[in-house]
Amino acid sequence: MQKKPIQERRQEKALQRYTNDPRLSKLRFFVAGPKGQRTTEGISFSQILKHGKPFIGGFSRHEFVDSKGRQFIVRIDQSTHESPVGLFIDTPGLGHLGRVRLAFQRGAVLIEAVQGEPGPEFKELKRFEGIVGMPWPNYLIRKLEATARRLGYSTVGFRDVETLFWYQQPLTGQLEKEKGVSEEEATKIIQERMHKFYTNIREALGYTTRKGEYWIKKL
Repeated sequence: MQKKPIQERRQEKALQRYTNDPRLSKLRFFVAGPKGQRTTEGISFSQILKHGKPFIGGFSRHEFVDSKGRQFIVRIDQSTHESPVGLFIDTPGLGHLGRVRLAFQRGAVLIEAVQGEPGPEFKELKRFEGIVGMPWPNYLIRKLEATARRLGYSTVGFRDVETLFWYQQPLTGQLEKEKGVSEEEATKIIQERMHKFYTNIREALGYTTRKGEYWIKKL
């Protein structure tokens, strides 16, 4: 009997894990929930479920421990707002430190949002960067690309920051208080920060071709 192509075998194994791994049970339930549900960017959960199962089942969990014994876990889990699924960096006691929210189309993984937490979580992200030797978003996206390539996805799309709901309508209240600025001024500051953050990541990782709302990279 002729063997199936390796990517097909990998996809089958990933789909089995998606269905059977108890650690993915909450994520499976969340992504499958209410019919017609959409993300803040208008992507249907059903589309994410249809094209994302191999990736969700095929992404490998990674664990790190730094010289002080602090543990870091990189995993896929449920998310909110821009997508019901994302890649996370966690640490015991603080929870989520940073995340890359994902969506899926036929043959493509889509980066919908990148977000790190401020305060103590930000300091822990710097520790994580010391372990992996690169900025934390770059690490997550490189792992994303490697998983997508291994499972037969042909493209990764990185959403342009200016198309994000939270770029267009940022939450300005805290910054208005801290800086004593108007809502308009706070909006400008937040948008400039987001634009710089997203642009630095995507350019460093080679997302330089614009197509619709995404910057595209062929795998």
